[in-house]
Amino acid sequence: MFRYDSADDAQMQLDYTLQMTASGLAYVRHQRGWRYSVNYLDKPNLDPVEGDIRKVGLTFEPLELGYVNYFGSLLYLVRKPLRAWKQGISMDNLRNLTEDYRHPPEDVLESSNIRDTIENKYYNLTRSYDEASKKGNNCAFHRDFALRRAMLGQEITLEYKGSKVGIVNKDLNFEIDDKYIYIKEALEEAIHENG
Repeated sequence: MFRYDSADDAQMQLDYTLQMTASGLAYVRHQRGWRYSVNYLDKPNLDPVEGDIRKVGLTFEPLELGYVNYFGSLLYLVRKPLRAWKQGISMDNLRNLTEDYRHPPEDVLESSNIRDTIENKYYNLTRSYDEASKKGNNCAFHRDFALRRAMLGQEITLEYKGSKVGIVNKDLNFEIDDKYIYIKEALEEAIHENG
């Protein structure tokens, strides 16, 4: 299925976007006409492939966002509520809800970090806690949950969708703030999902 009226229409919707293709997740850039540079994030050692975008095999699947483990920091990425003038994910329709970055870093769409988020690949809770407590790296263990080391001290906080909701101790027991008690079931599911 190909759904563009013209090369200009395709350029407007696809240029500098993250797309799911038949060959995997790809960052797409317009070259000229129907010609695009496609950088497959699943194949980091492969140079970008240039070719006719109509033959790339765009799947038009929605891409799920959430926490991105970004070099020791956390991003909680969501789509901005904009009219659908861009297909896939672009910097124009992306928003970060964590305190680490005011805006998503420019290179996030071309990183393996966002690929792991979209493919739902995270460390388990134990490894995430070790990253936060021993290495000082904030670390997500699920698309919706992350651990953050406090700026001062050793406290490890639990975040849910970009907001602090409680703390976790070294025995991996959670103390969830009363106003967020409703997340308890989702937290248990998230822990079991990643082993």
